[in-house]
Amino acid sequence: MHQTLKECQQLTQQLVELSRIVPSELSDEQHEQITILLDKREQLLPQLQKPETDEEKQAAATIVEQSDEISRNLTEIKKHIQIKIKDLKKKQQSNKQYLGYNNSAVDGYFYDKRR
Repeated sequence: MHQTLKECQQLTQQLVELSRIVPSELSDEQHEQITILLDKREQLLPQLQKPETDEEKQAAATIVEQSDEISRNLTEIKKHIQIKIKDLKKKQQSNKQYLGYNNSAVDGYFYDKRR
């Protein structure tokens, strides 16, 4: 089996394992690791040659199946991130509105003319 195919198979397996983690439990480091692995794999894919032996054909079929799973899992992760961003924007907006009420009280002063 070609070295490039082995590397691609290993990277794909690592991506499958990382993408199976529940999106709410993914850390920033794991997000970064997924991005790095996807970049490395993207560089390897054009270098792959047509599989010649049965072993290579089986490995290529496995990579394709795992790629489909990775794609589905990354879609779920993306949806989760979009929901988090939307919630964060809502919180920021409501926080701005709340602070707007507090800041208006600071602008005016009351002076007592009587002594």
